[in-house]
Amino acid sequence: MPIYISKGIGGGFRVGTRIGGGYRRKNEGSFLVTLIQGILLLGIIGLFITYWKIAIGIFCLWFIGTVWWGMTKEKARARAKLEAEIAKLGEKLQKHLDMVQDAKTLSARQNNCTKAIILLQEIKTLDTGGTIFLNSDDLLVKLRALEKTIPIGHILDKAEKAEFKGQKKQALNSYLDAIFECQKANVTPEDFQNSDLRDGATDEQISLNHLKRKAHALGWAE
Repeated sequence: MPIYISKGIGGGFRVGTRIGGGYRRKNEGSFLVTLIQGILLLGIIGLFITYWKIAIGIFCLWFIGTVWWGMTKEKARARAKLEAEIAKLGEKLQKHLDMVQDAKTLSARQNNCTKAIILLQEIKTLDTGGTIFLNSDDLLVKLRALEKTIPIGHILDKAEKAEFKGQKKQALNSYLDAIFECQKANVTPEDFQNSDLRDGATDEQISLNHLKRKAHALGWAE
């Protein structure tokens, strides 16, 4: 039951996960295996009466096969239990990812992003081989970048609105606030790329140089 990331972060921080497959595992071969084991056991008893050496050898094989089958079933049950646990965490994770996009306030978006990171780290601890939740490493990188750029996106919304209304001084102040936030949070070019933060008017990917160009255009002398 792998959990897939349906798409990367983009279009204003949208992230999604899709749970594929099912959680139930059917032991369709259990009855057949039990029947075969019963037949073998009866055969061994019959052989033991007349050909005891051969019977002992067959019994050893039967015993080894029985132990192996029991271990296989136990491993399958443990895997199914782990998948179910991770699936529940994945559903919680999805809710927080949705709120990163839909929450009305900056603090709510930031809190949900932080909670999503904590949940994803918990999932990675359980799924040590990364065989159940696919691409969790990539999603964690994106979320950590997003956690740093959410405040910048919030400031840019104000800057773009002020610029659209012709309020150049207010727009400039907002762009400078965004530049300050970049430096304070140590936002790297990779963070901008991974969070896919974009200019609302031109759809250009945001970067520190982009912010400085906007500020210079509004009269900032660096």
